[in-house]
Amino acid sequence: MAKTTKPKATKPKATRSRPAKQRTCVVVLGMHRSGTSALTRMLNLLGVDLSDRLMSAAADNNETGFWEHQGVVNLHEDLLDALDFRWDDPRALPQDFTRCEALSGLEAHLTDMLRKDFKTASLWGLKDPRMCRTLPFWRPVFRELNSRPAYVILLRNPVEVANSLHRRDGLSLGTGLLLWLRHMIEAEQATRGADRVFLRYDELLADWQGALAGVDKALGVTWSRGFDDIAEEVAGFLDPSLRHHRVPSELLSADESISHLVRDAYAAFCAAVENKRSNLSKSIDRIAAILDDIGPLYDDVLGDTMPTIAQLRRRVLELERTVMERDDRIRDRDGRIAERDSRIAERDSLINERDSRVAERDTRIAERDSRIAELRTKIDQTTGENTLLIDEVNLAKADVEQLRQSTSWRVTAPLRFAGEAIRKGPHTVGRLWWLNPLSWLLMPVWLLVQVMRFPTRTWVHLRRRPHELSWSPTLGVHEHAGGWFTIDGPVGIFALHSERHWPARLPSFAIIECEIESEDSLVRAWLTKGGKPSVDPETAIPLPLKAGRHRFYSRINGPLDALWIEPTRTDKPNRARLRTLKVIEVGAIWILVEKLRRFASVHGASPSAWFGLVRRVVSRGLGGTARDILDGADSNIGLQQYQAWIGAYDTLSKTDLAAIQARIGAMAYRPKLSLIMPTYNTPTKWLRRVLDSVLDQLYPDWELCIADDASPKAQVRAVLKEYADKDPRIKLVFRESNGHISRASNSAIEIATGDFIVLLDHDDELPPHALYMVAEEINAHPNADVIYSDEDKIDEAGQRSAPYFKSQYNPDLFLSHNMISHLGVYRTSLVRDVGGFRPEFDGSQDYDLALRVIERTTPERIRHIPHVLYHWRTIPGSVALSGDQKEYAHIKAREAIQSHLDRTGKTDATVEPTFNGNLHRVNYPLPDPAPRVSIIIPTRNAKSLLQVAVESCLDKTRYPDFEILIVDNQSDEPDAIAYLEHIALTPGVRILPYAKPFNFADMNNVAASEATGSVLCFLNNDTEVIREDWLEHMVSHALRPEIGAVGAKLYFPDDTLQHAGIVLVPAFIAWHAFSHFPRAHSGFFGRAILQQNYSAVTAACMVVRRELFERVDGFDAETFAVSYNDVDFCLHLNAEGFRTFWTPFAELYHYQSASLGKPKSETRVAQFEIEAAAFRERWGHVIADDPCYSPNLTDRLEDFSLAFPPRVTKPWRSVKDEGDVAQSRPAAT
Repeated sequence: MAKTTKPKATKPKATRSRPAKQRTCVVVLGMHRSGTSALTRMLNLLGVDLSDRLMSAAADNNETGFWEHQGVVNLHEDLLDALDFRWDDPRALPQDFTRCEALSGLEAHLTDMLRKDFKTASLWGLKDPRMCRTLPFWRPVFRELNSRPAYVILLRNPVEVANSLHRRDGLSLGTGLLLWLRHMIEAEQATRGADRVFLRYDELLADWQGALAGVDKALGVTWSRGFDDIAEEVAGFLDPSLRHHRVPSELLSADESISHLVRDAYAAFCAAVENKRSNLSKSIDRIAAILDDIGPLYDDVLGDTMPTIAQLRRRVLELERTVMERDDRIRDRDGRIAERDSRIAERDSLINERDSRVAERDTRIAERDSRIAELRTKIDQTTGENTLLIDEVNLAKADVEQLRQSTSWRVTAPLRFAGEAIRKGPHTVGRLWWLNPLSWLLMPVWLLVQVMRFPTRTWVHLRRRPHELSWSPTLGVHEHAGGWFTIDGPVGIFALHSERHWPARLPSFAIIECEIESEDSLVRAWLTKGGKPSVDPETAIPLPLKAGRHRFYSRINGPLDALWIEPTRTDKPNRARLRTLKVIEVGAIWILVEKLRRFASVHGASPSAWFGLVRRVVSRGLGGTARDILDGADSNIGLQQYQAWIGAYDTLSKTDLAAIQARIGAMAYRPKLSLIMPTYNTPTKWLRRVLDSVLDQLYPDWELCIADDASPKAQVRAVLKEYADKDPRIKLVFRESNGHISRASNSAIEIATGDFIVLLDHDDELPPHALYMVAEEINAHPNADVIYSDEDKIDEAGQRSAPYFKSQYNPDLFLSHNMISHLGVYRTSLVRDVGGFRPEFDGSQDYDLALRVIERTTPERIRHIPHVLYHWRTIPGSVALSGDQKEYAHIKAREAIQSHLDRTGKTDATVEPTFNGNLHRVNYPLPDPAPRVSIIIPTRNAKSLLQVAVESCLDKTRYPDFEILIVDNQSDEPDAIAYLEHIALTPGVRILPYAKPFNFADMNNVAASEATGSVLCFLNNDTEVIREDWLEHMVSHALRPEIGAVGAKLYFPDDTLQHAGIVLVPAFIAWHAFSHFPRAHSGFFGRAILQQNYSAVTAACMVVRRELFERVDGFDAETFAVSYNDVDFCLHLNAEGFRTFWTPFAELYHYQSASLGKPKSETRVAQFEIEAAAFRERWGHVIADDPCYSPNLTDRLEDFSLAFPPRVTKPWRSVKDEGDVAQSRPAAT
């Protein structure tokens, strides 16, 4: 169907190249008042694109529409005006008028306009009766647009045409007939040799299907719709009653007053319609020659009268314009009066409704205050009682401790132990069984007794049921001979089959044996429960990455009936073969046996290892030891995956080391880097580790500034001096008094002479290329002020784990937790400008420093290096070990954030702890009064869903001022219609009819133009509000000057995540982060529970300021009618400098496009593919590197797991080297 949306301004970064395949332009020709509008509309319905710039219909003229391109109409007026002609001038146009200097520039303007409006449409069309006379001007335009013109010439009785022109424009019969001759003759002559077809207007009205039959073949085109598909729509506008001034053909032949030239021409064209075309051109040329001969007789006369006629017409137009302006003023005045009355009535209704809500709220507040008072009274009573009890307990403890310290208590200890052993018997013996060798011989008897006493419980623990699994491909798998297969898509899924049934209640453990043979060194796979659209992170069991035979144990939470395999290479198909897959359900006893077996295989007969186990049994008892072992029996495949990732992609080879050295030697600028390291009583082992990691740096231009904070341990000073003697780049300051970490760090900064400061803790480590990568980044971006990298943790044994792969600078995520952290690099001059570290923020002093430095720079100067350049030591007492290890650090972090907000003028914003107090939430207040919000809900039918969405908004929204606009896309189900009529009576709810084919983007655009709010909320009809403060929370962020679109946290009906932000990735274009994760899951480093910036959010629930919506012309309804319109909208806002914001504190259920459904039909699938291709063309640069997502994380799954391989480049390698290394490097075991 024709597009009727308003023309859109050109979008940024939305350029297109001309398609190689030639396109077709269907040109409808015919004299004015010949029915060309009706014919053009039919061709439009059959699939001819007319663009969205169409003239509006006119009453008493073309009631059903002109279907003419407004730009083409305007250009024809300019063209004829440049030649001193009008459309109703019957004179012949000047010969070679296309070379007229007055027309210069029009051809280029026309070409650019049509290229923009029709873009890549393969079948497009134009209609303007003046084209009959101007076709020579159009020929180079069609060639430039790479379009083949195909002509449909419509014939109408010339007397009917002349009579219609007389009624509409006052033209005489002779003038009308002469114009008919000029238009038809010049159209026939100009289209010779091209694909063309002739039709009669009367036949089109009588039987349009018969008249149009065969037109497609004659023109060499294919219609996208059939006659049956458009019949109902044609019947709606093709009304034979609109054919005015009908004249029988026989009267034309009999009327001697009509020139024989007209009769002859009409007869020749009628014969052409009947395919008797042998003499058409000859007949038309004869008539044209006669016109040319007699033209000089009247051309001059008409030329002399034309100025007078033009002057009179201008006067008429001026008078008509004056009348129209007067009428407009009257209508405008009446409209304002009606609007004022409507607003008064609506205001009164809202006031009444608000008063009712306020009264109800006051009642609830009073009830709440009463309950709070009661609870406080009870709390005070309980607190007093607890204080008394605590005092009594402390007194009792003191008495007990005094008793235990007495000599009599110590002397009688053996007697008490013997008495306790007699009383408790077997329990005490159980803890001391290892002292008596006889107990080792009696252990089988003891186990048998346990089996006899607790048969059911013991047999569950002893259970062992093997499942020999077979498999069959279900999705994305191409099978080959010999059991080999390749994965055709981003993931392959196998269904698993077991001859045994999985019991309803499974044991907690399984031993899994698998063998995968692969041409690549890495294979990524999971065992999981089938029937789910993605891997469930809570129940899925990852298989070892390295190909080969494996046996491991894991907890299981349900039947394992699906196998997911993800290729780790995307440049070529990866052939693999699954040889063995066996799952053995086992009880806890077998896991204990498995652990002991592995313990024996690792430690052999080592006395220290076995005595350590004995000490553990003595300390915890048999039961406690067993529980400890089982609690640690989760599969360690995740750690294995990271170790394999390190081996494949983060281990420097000799070639790498040599290439890095060469790069360093070729650097144009080698900045001096000052590492700042405070120390205090650092254990010698870790101190040497960190110092050695600095000495091992490949980049040589550094200095290590160490400030020891008056460590009491003498060995700290000794080790520091030892290393300073080794390398003069190590500079020492020994403080006389302990001042804690900030003062110590400032002492180190005082002796720093480098261009940049690098922060380093005294027990962590740097990889050898860390400082080199920093220098590379500075060379690539010399104006960088802050640089940070990815990081991981390293344990006491040197094993790396828990990598934090970060996004590019994410301002709102940075205010939720310190995402910069390590490795943190700051321009020295800025650090000194802000005064270094502040002691009052010890515990989060680096967070505070980063906040203050960032205030002195711009986001473009904050650079992220997507490589792990810092290993954070996990030892007891370190913050790296646990987020709650040092609670004071989180308190100080919130103080630092609040200080930052105050300094930056956001004094009304507040920060509070969230999620166990380890993370942070910044709240921004609403203004008073709050701005009106227009909630826009597109819908079609689906009454039950719509009712939930609308009424949950009305009942569960605490926001004080909002309206609801329901955009109804031709609902035809009676219950839906009845509900719309009912809900329309609710104050603040309006129904906006949308009588076009489904276009989600355009529906929202239309509603936005009708909205009265300064803030827009786009909401799907299949959502349900959960939290009362959802809208005020989203609006408070949408009102921030730097924020564009704001998205919410959405859940599926099963309480799993549906939307936690949108990530752009090469494999899938866009997907929802953490889709199908459990509701309470924190995601990757808290990203499912923290306020942050994403590249896009879904319009299923999106809030944006109206001024920004209009600034980017709303949603692109032409290119993205159904899919990707919300992502495209967000990216345009991002390009304008406004960040997209996602909040986990606005929560709704989303039933996922239930009204429209997923694309299943060929048409819907084809539309999705077209829109996906258009999105890739427009935003390919963002898809390739989403700034809010790490290239080290997968682009195949929504779980933020590791990417195999990562999409990062290493500056010392060429692109070819990257591919070679990814193919040849073996995985670490």
